[in-house]
Amino acid sequence: MAEFRKDKFYFANKQSRNPVKEDFRRHLHNEYELYYFLEGNSDYLVGDSVYRLRKNDLLLIRPSVYHFAKLNSDAPYHRIVINFPKEELPDPLLPALDEMQTYYNVPAESAIARAYKNAVCAIEQYSSEEDRYIALQGILHFILLALKYEAQPQSGGATVVHPLLGEILRYVDENLEKPLDISSLAKTFFVSESWITHAFRNHLQISAMQYINRKRILYAQQLIAGGTPPTEAAAKCAFENYSTFYRQYKKYLNTPPKGGKN
Repeated sequence: MAEFRKDKFYFANKQSRNPVKEDFRRHLHNEYELYYFLEGNSDYLVGDSVYRLRKNDLLLIRPSVYHFAKLNSDAPYHRIVINFPKEELPDPLLPALDEMQTYYNVPAESAIARAYKNAVCAIEQYSSEEDRYIALQGILHFILLALKYEAQPQSGGATVVHPLLGEILRYVDENLEKPLDISSLAKTFFVSESWITHAFRNHLQISAMQYINRKRILYAQQLIAGGTPPTEAAAKCAFENYSTFYRQYKKYLNTPPKGGKN
């Protein structure tokens, strides 16, 4: 695997000859992600939608959206991933980024496909970290410009995992500052607690409370980055006590909550 990381910018050319599902993390983060699929037999869940991946499919995953690969076999698997914060982009690109869709299929001989090949070459050829960063940042900008001007709208054959579960996920997103648990969700949507539990496990492969708490942690990370003191961020995200928030924050983000703008 060839990879590069600088602050919140991350590039990785990942290949797995004998992939196993345990190697594919179910996760969410506060950066955008460009996921470029080159080989394998997999579906990919983004939020409440599942995409049946084809060679040269490209997914633009927005911040704090839950996502993971769902392997259908042990066929060799190859993907290129670029994670980036909005701050990596020049201001003129930001309106276009907001309008871009989640799914694209990129022709093998397109400018976008060539850009990804150039990115892999940059990792291999440039020994300086700064030179790699300059090259990869420029390639990212080029890919987004190409999506803006060249890519055509496509459905991608996405299927919604479950309409009601999609409503629940949107409700969680909109109410992270309120106390949320399985009981309150069940009452709000007139279903049993057992239904909530099984829906998250069966469709998202995560427990409802793990999902809610990870969403809260990411929201708290955004607040702290904007200048909110960690103790206030914890309270705003409906954590009952700071020690619980501190442990979960450090466990999930691998760093303790730190005050002050990043």
